[in-house]
Amino acid sequence: MKGVNNMNIYDKLSIAAFTDNIKQVTVGCIVYSFSKGILLLKRKPDDFLGNIYEIPGGKVEVDETIPCAIDRELKEETGYDLISIIRYVDFFDYLSAKNKKSRQFNFYIETDYSIDPILSEHVAHIWLPIKMISETSLVTNELKKTLIKFSDILRCDYYDKKE
Repeated sequence: MKGVNNMNIYDKLSIAAFTDNIKQVTVGCIVYSFSKGILLLKRKPDDFLGNIYEIPGGKVEVDETIPCAIDRELKEETGYDLISIIRYVDFFDYLSAKNKKSRQFNFYIETDYSIDPILSEHVAHIWLPIKMISETSLVTNELKKTLIKFSDILRCDYYDKKE
């Protein structure tokens, strides 16, 4: 595809989703604190995948960019303001409640998490320590794989900085 090298990561991800016939694109925000862990939000019991824990995120609206969706969803689900998108982590595909082929792009983001999140779409929150990721049954298997990959990225970044 001509011009792909000049595209940003968000455009490349969007084109890949379109090419793969994805009908709904969503974003996930990994909020991480060295002292607390990863922020997880508990879905309402009557929601799709009720009572499961997830990272903040949601649908990318029509004509909305991925960064704008990250900013909006983080604010809607936690009350937190996005400071920066640190890096893209990965994606996973799933079928939505309406049986739409969906893809969630997951990003490590920076925000001020010094206060508890303000929950409007969830019933509870926890901070999952990194060392507990592989043992947890609170999240879907897809999200668990994402969180394991994220912890591997953190470990690599840590050792890169030591060299």
